[in-house]
Amino acid sequence: MHQEEGRQIKTTPIILAIFFGSFVSVLNVSTINIVIPVLQQEFASELSVVQWTLTGFMLAMGTFAPVTGYFGERFSYKRLFLTALIGMTVASILCAISWNAPVLIAFRILQGAFCGVVIPTAMAIIYQIIPREKQPVAISLWAAATSLAPAIGPTFAGWMLQHFTWQWLFWVNVPFGLIAITMVLVFIPYYRLNVPKKLDLIGLITVIISSSTILVALSQGNSWGWGSAKTLLLLGGGLVFLVLFIWRELTAQSPLLQLRVLKNARFTLTSAILCITTISFYSGTLLTPVFLQNVQKVTPLDTGLVLLPASLMMAVITMFTGKLYAKIGPRVLLIVGTVL
Repeated sequence: MHQEEGRQIKTTPIILAIFFGSFVSVLNVSTINIVIPVLQQEFASELSVVQWTLTGFMLAMGTFAPVTGYFGERFSYKRLFLTALIGMTVASILCAISWNAPVLIAFRILQGAFCGVVIPTAMAIIYQIIPREKQPVAISLWAAATSLAPAIGPTFAGWMLQHFTWQWLFWVNVPFGLIAITMVLVFIPYYRLNVPKKLDLIGLITVIISSSTILVALSQGNSWGWGSAKTLLLLGGGLVFLVLFIWRELTAQSPLLQLRVLKNARFTLTSAILCITTISFYSGTLLTPVFLQNVQKVTPLDTGLVLLPASLMMAVITMFTGKLYAKIGPRVLLIVGTVL
């Protein structure tokens, strides 16, 4: 392990750097929801096409998150975090200068790939550097960043669209990204615990093919027809590659994603709950702006204000979760949170 010896590491600046980096990353998810109806008109495109500015972004996030462990151990999580923030900022510039829907979707997918690395890298830095007794507070502040961005994002995006063009939603990421990059450079120390054996390239290829084909089939199935050859072929091929991915990860010496952790029943249960709540959250934040702006003819700013209370409440409650976790444990929090 390489680190700066003899210098006491201050955790508060590290937590702030992680907070800001995570905030900028999640902000890129939440601001695009409001602009989707605007992009439909701007590019004269169908919703099924324009929604890929969000769907493609999320797909890239999920696909590239598993490579975090390999590259983090190989190059250090600080360097990986820094690279992801730089890539995310550059991708924002490319999105701002996009001239049609397919180009914007391509750059959003690139942006999503970098954003997908930010969140797991931030978690790894917390567990690697922050002392154990301060980790619950650090995680709750990190969670607050990922909750505060969706709270602020829609309203901020609505205000921007009312006064500026949609491109400014991406230009505004640049100064935020530069601040986050500077904070990571200055405050987060360099650690590298070990060097992994090799990248599981087969695992990476199979997870990309499986996730992308299944998602395309689910996204386009309604317009193509659920019984059409294209839909069935993509679904079938995606499931085959998904099985290959699972088999590869269970047999590889250095798997891309360690699936054996799912043997832990508590981890599997909480992952399932997280998956369900995330689907609920993101589906609502996608469909609500489209309904309000296209059907109800509500302005982008008012649409953002409609989305504000729930997201803001989530951000506020998250700030107290770390202390509540230490006092009452996870069971009560999971039950109450899931019921609500």
